[in-house]
Amino acid sequence: MIKTMWIDKIKSNLLNLYPELGHFPSFQKLPQLITAKINPGTQRVLRYVLPVIALLFIIFFGLALGKSISNLFLQDKISITAPEQITKTPVIEYQSAVEPIKQEIEKFSLSVPDPVLPTLDDNLSLEEIKK
Repeated sequence: MIKTMWIDKIKSNLLNLYPELGHFPSFQKLPQLITAKINPGTQRVLRYVLPVIALLFIIFFGLALGKSISNLFLQDKISITAPEQITKTPVIEYQSAVEPIKQEIEKFSLSVPDPVLPTLDDNLSLEEIKK
């Protein structure tokens, strides 16, 4: 009896806030409209705030549930230890017939030397020199 009274009261309050719920059969069977008198401004706020609060509750509940489920399946953190001793890779030295040529190419400088300026001679002419 008490359980049905609370359900009827909740249904009638929802029906008061959302009149379109009257199309559903469970809301049509209410024996009477048991609602508190609510200010129309407050009723308007409840009409739009109640679904937003319900949606936020569902989102936060889903996030909390997902986090708790993911914590069940997380593995322990892996810590990487440093190697005890670092060894250098051995360098193989060999001599080949073209090794001196290779070294000359590596040492070859690509920079162009500064050109020597020619001496200026005002007595130059294009005539043949006769001796």
